[in-house]
Amino acid sequence: MGREGPGGGSNKGVSLLKANADEEPLRAILFAHDHGALRAMSDTVGGSPGMPFSAACIPLVNVPVVVYQLVGLARSEVKDCLVLSTVSLDQLREALAAAELVDPIGVSGNHRGSAALAENNEAERTKAFESFHIQGMSVRLMEGSDWRCAGDALREVNSRSGLRPSKDFILISTASIFNFSLSNVLKEHRARRASDKNWLMTSIFRRGNRELAGRAPTTSTRKQLAIAVDSSTRQLVKYTELSPADSAPIQIDLDIAFGGPQRRAIEVMADVVDCGIDICAPEILVEFRDNFDFSEIRDFIREKLDSGEAEILGNKVCARFLDSQAGEYATQIVDLDSYAMASADIVNRWAFPFTPDASLMPSARYQFQRGRGYRERSAYISKSAVIEEGCVIGPRVQIGESARILRSVLGEDVVVGEGAVIVDSQLWRETRVGSQTEVRHAVLCHGSVVGSHCVIEDGCLLGSGTGVGDQVVLPRGTWLSLGELDEDYDGESSDGAEYEVSATQHSLSGKVTGRVVYCPWQDSSLFNDFPVDCVESDLEAESTPSESDPIEPHSDQDLEPEGLDSESRVYDATTAFMSEVKETVARALAEKVLVSNVILEINGLKLAYDRSYGDCARTILRCFLSVASTMTHNAPELLDLVQSWKEALTKFVTSGAEQLELLNGLAMASKDSDLVCQVLPSLLEFFYDLDVTEEEIIWKWESTIEDQVRHAAAPFLTWLKTAEEDDDEDEDEDEGERYFWEGKPRGESRRRLCVCGFREDEVPVKSGVSELDLAMEFSVVLLVGGGGSRLHPVVVEQGRPKALLPVCNRPLIFYQLFMLEQAGFDQVVVVASDSTSAAISSYLAQFYSQDQTVVEMRTRNRREPALRIESLEDGIGTADALRAVLHLLKGDHVVVVSGDTVTNVSLNELTDLHRVSDADLTMLLKEEKPEHAARSDVFDFVGIPVSRLKPKTLTEIVLFESSVDVEEALKISRSILRHKCEISIRTDLSDPHIYVFSRPVLDILHSRKSISSIKYQLVPFLIRNQFKLKSSSTMLTPTLKASNRASDENELGPLSCRAWIVPPQVYARRVNTIASFLETNREVAGGAVPGALPKKFPLREPFGERSTVSADSIIGSDVRMGDRSSLKKSIVGDHCSIGNNVKITNSIIMDHVTIADGCQVAGSVVCENCHIQSRCTLRDCQVGESVTTVSSWIM
Repeated sequence: MGREGPGGGSNKGVSLLKANADEEPLRAILFAHDHGALRAMSDTVGGSPGMPFSAACIPLVNVPVVVYQLVGLARSEVKDCLVLSTVSLDQLREALAAAELVDPIGVSGNHRGSAALAENNEAERTKAFESFHIQGMSVRLMEGSDWRCAGDALREVNSRSGLRPSKDFILISTASIFNFSLSNVLKEHRARRASDKNWLMTSIFRRGNRELAGRAPTTSTRKQLAIAVDSSTRQLVKYTELSPADSAPIQIDLDIAFGGPQRRAIEVMADVVDCGIDICAPEILVEFRDNFDFSEIRDFIREKLDSGEAEILGNKVCARFLDSQAGEYATQIVDLDSYAMASADIVNRWAFPFTPDASLMPSARYQFQRGRGYRERSAYISKSAVIEEGCVIGPRVQIGESARILRSVLGEDVVVGEGAVIVDSQLWRETRVGSQTEVRHAVLCHGSVVGSHCVIEDGCLLGSGTGVGDQVVLPRGTWLSLGELDEDYDGESSDGAEYEVSATQHSLSGKVTGRVVYCPWQDSSLFNDFPVDCVESDLEAESTPSESDPIEPHSDQDLEPEGLDSESRVYDATTAFMSEVKETVARALAEKVLVSNVILEINGLKLAYDRSYGDCARTILRCFLSVASTMTHNAPELLDLVQSWKEALTKFVTSGAEQLELLNGLAMASKDSDLVCQVLPSLLEFFYDLDVTEEEIIWKWESTIEDQVRHAAAPFLTWLKTAEEDDDEDEDEDEGERYFWEGKPRGESRRRLCVCGFREDEVPVKSGVSELDLAMEFSVVLLVGGGGSRLHPVVVEQGRPKALLPVCNRPLIFYQLFMLEQAGFDQVVVVASDSTSAAISSYLAQFYSQDQTVVEMRTRNRREPALRIESLEDGIGTADALRAVLHLLKGDHVVVVSGDTVTNVSLNELTDLHRVSDADLTMLLKEEKPEHAARSDVFDFVGIPVSRLKPKTLTEIVLFESSVDVEEALKISRSILRHKCEISIRTDLSDPHIYVFSRPVLDILHSRKSISSIKYQLVPFLIRNQFKLKSSSTMLTPTLKASNRASDENELGPLSCRAWIVPPQVYARRVNTIASFLETNREVAGGAVPGALPKKFPLREPFGERSTVSADSIIGSDVRMGDRSSLKKSIVGDHCSIGNNVKITNSIIMDHVTIADGCQVAGSVVCENCHIQSRCTLRDCQVGESVTTVSSWIM
């Protein structure tokens, strides 16, 4: 038995079934109405003063929301559902009775009307109950007129032992609908709790918020949801709502998001929808009982995460995302925009099996008609009326002559006058719209009336029983209501919106029936997304007849499917097919649907509309580019989408006729969108390289296109013509690769136009760039002036420079120079400090050029690189050093390599990817193994868009901060989430300090003297400002690349920052600590850098008897070893002497070191000229130069 709260035992007339905890059936709690997000809307809808409209009864495609909810719960195998409402239950009873779902089993306890409840003594705390069955599920209605919020209702449930769940239960928020079984989600939740009791909740989210994804801020104060989840466990670590008016960054608490023994990667998402569906443990009710600050379930989540209590107490919330590929759908109606979206989703069958023809309301039987939508048989539609796609026409609707209905839902007994236009709107039952009236993106509630020659603008809401006189223009976002505001209401909606309540303050006084309620926070422009369009385009205009277009008359019988024929259709099949394809493409892009599934759906539309392959090829390409150009922000992003959709875009091209249609679609799209026009040469080359289009077809197409399209395609056509002429002149010429870089061809072989945005595996660039071109395009800077403060005492002031630190008996700088020579970079600027330049110059002049490996490589490659040493003052930063040598850099791009990096990465691939992607910054990042990343004290927060990484490709990088610069919270700029709605923040990516910069970056560095560090200042600055930064460069030559730069070279566009993420098996390490110094020596000795070491190291005699040297050890020249000594995983320099019975493991012994008899050395570094006396034990020690120990020394 649970604890009896106040009022728990006073309601003696209420008889409720109580089950044993072990046998308790699956239970659900459903909020039919509370004072949350829908309060302003439901108060406005209310048809009579003092009687708010129940949010659960809002008609969604002519079916009350509560019907979807209860049917969904019954299908989820819920056996007991408790429905909680803060308003009278009468509206719920009427809605359920109309749906004919209820099988009454009698009334338990009190069954009272609202008047009787109002007279009831408040101290009794009695509530009205009514019980019935729906599809085998027991449903109990409970009214609480004194509840001010959902939290009060939950506290009431917790206080009653007969209502309080003893096991995990389902919690459905107001106006949340879903089409999948929640029993499976509950099983997942219980499995998590079985392994860890701290999982208290599972909240359901949907990816792809079409309303807000990628939008720039507006004057609206409507809030956008942003969450952060653990990438592996899906634990929710941040839940916040963002106001467009607030530009403050999102702050992610480090202890919550990245705490624990193993740091996590998190995903930050701003394109998600909170579906208002949760699986809760019984402990949730206890939390509400103990904390009266929780007004609804999201308050509980925010408080736990923001206060850090979730991390301290171990309370966890799992974010469960819908699987759209499996047909899962859910959403929550919180305002007019989400209401319009939910309606569109049901009409377009995304919420299957909840569709208009599912007959959830027995009084309405809908039939689906291609190109029009759904129509109830009893509806009357005049002959000249036009019913277009996405409509639902309810029972007994009357539509007058020449009226036009588009993507709208009309409830029963609606009357639409002659010449009226209804677009993207919801008309509830018994609504009247006068002749020649326009209603766009609005909601007209029960019994509302609009006169003739009116205009109802976007975002208007006419409450039940309100009216608008003739010739009235109702301003955008106006709400009319007959209801009265709650006297305790503070004048704000749940979103913080204030609104007016007096019609006399406006010019509409005397012209409307009802109180004028302005809600300025309602951004009606978001209705333009209904159902799929983001912006108006010529494509949309083509599918929408203008007022001057003649309307073909038709009979009422023509509306039946069997009455349609090719001559009497009121809609054009081509236009209807285009509209459906465009909608399909937009949905697929927003929901990230698999391209293979898109192809199946297009095939279905092809059969339904009897379209040819050519029609499909032309239409899908045009629609795709039309939608994609509005969803992307620059050319590289658009071209990336084209690359990922190539299977669908080329599926229907099988012959020359389809090739021509594909090119026609490309031409149409280039006229629809300026962005597509800019990248037209890139797209033509893309299809040409895929062998989708042939030269003969391209020239045939060129002869038919308009001058505007021909001018845009001129770079590709010129290249194609030149390539043909060259091939004719010399057919035996070597068939290599040739490219267009900076507007001119490079290389000695077959020409090929290469543009930004395509993946490296689609645009092979390596073989087509000559060594001369490489030297002309790229300058190389090697920074070797670091002091090595974290390598003390191995590196000390006035001693050996860090660049000459031995790695497998070769100076550290050798490995960078070896990498550069392998890549073909012959001109290298080596930047050293004043205190180290002499030693480094001496090594380069006397030893490097005489190294056996270097000599063999130069002989093989037949070239002698030029190394220029630049000496700068000690202590300056890396960015300062780069700025000081800018005058020496003549290339269009600069490769910057740190002097402590050892890697086997091919710089050719890195530079090729940099050019192909048209990046301004390309940085190398290495994915570390989990065990290595977890033990690193200093790491980086790296933000990249959430996507599947492919080998040899670049990814955008949107955030880069070092852990040393982040104190308590990681700040994420709003601009990042506007451009990339889902980003993954990882801590397992290390920065080997290899960067490629374009010329605009160097100009920025030159002008910003305050930037002194490349890693800690320049790179974060570029990444933070890449979406808004303008460069003043005048040195960048205009290119033919599809770029996000403006045409004026003095006003370049936003920068492009990219990263090449290599997998753990690729070797890349910085030698900046003692631990990394030891590991690098061991790994290089094991072959981590192929070709960098001689094939065989000399082993010099004499070695003592029974002495052993492991295969992964390296011994220098003139080394002596006594009897019974062993060497394992260690490096020994030149001229060393090792006594008898010495054991050396995982250590580095430098030149001229003497180790006497009986010593043991493990995990240690012993520098030059040291003498280790007999019987010493060194474990994890660093011994500086010229140190002599005493005998039997143990460290």
